[in-house]
Amino acid sequence: MQTESRVRARGPVWLLAVGAPLAAFVALAVRAATDEGFGWDEPVADAIGSIAPVSSSEVHVDPVLTTITLGVGALTVVLALALLVQRQLRATLFLVLALGGAVVLSRIAKAVVQRSAIEGNPGDYTFPSGSATWSMATAVAIMLLARTATERRRIASAGAALVLGFGWVIVWEEWHYPSDVVAGWCLAVGCVAALWLTIRPAEERKARGHPGRGGGRSHLADRGSAAEQGHVDGASSDRLCCQPSPDLPS
Repeated sequence: MQTESRVRARGPVWLLAVGAPLAAFVALAVRAATDEGFGWDEPVADAIGSIAPVSSSEVHVDPVLTTITLGVGALTVVLALALLVQRQLRATLFLVLALGGAVVLSRIAKAVVQRSAIEGNPGDYTFPSGSATWSMATAVAIMLLARTATERRRIASAGAALVLGFGWVIVWEEWHYPSDVVAGWCLAVGCVAALWLTIRPAEERKARGHPGRGGGRSHLADRGSAAEQGHVDGASSDRLCCQPSPDLPS
């Protein structure tokens, strides 16, 4: 009964967190595959270009993006190793599959949709943006692994800056259409959410007694409660032993 109720409770979550973004991605992919384009691509790209009206030959952002990518990638590897050392196997598996799976799926989608690149050689495809997919998958996965609400807010703020920054730059550089970026975000959210709901790292944390998201109690707290209860029981026994016995009738 409990299993059935849990499955029913997760139904709306699957629909909103997985079904909705993946449905949006499929709709974008079908339209992009027809080469008809999107009417909002050009206005959005023009608006982004007007914010920084300089040419890419005057400002070189490639080294900056490469440095940020390597830095975030290194931090992700450190986090995965830390989870593995703590024997949080589900969390480690989730993090690896979330990032690796999102990147692999974006490459498969490029080969299927085959949307020609704005600037590039024949055979270079842009839909969806791999950078947008990777940045969103990284931000969402690490945010879900946070243990407290404060940590989640901080990671969400840093992740939003990473995701929006990458999206803005790759559109400004004319490496991708805005729709490529949005499609990458949708694919990443759907993929990461599906893995989170399937692997369920939060349940592993509850079983191990980690405080935070699961709200589980630690072993030390349980021991303290048991010791306190034992002290109360002992004190009650002492009081009973020390009370004088009533006179028995002769």
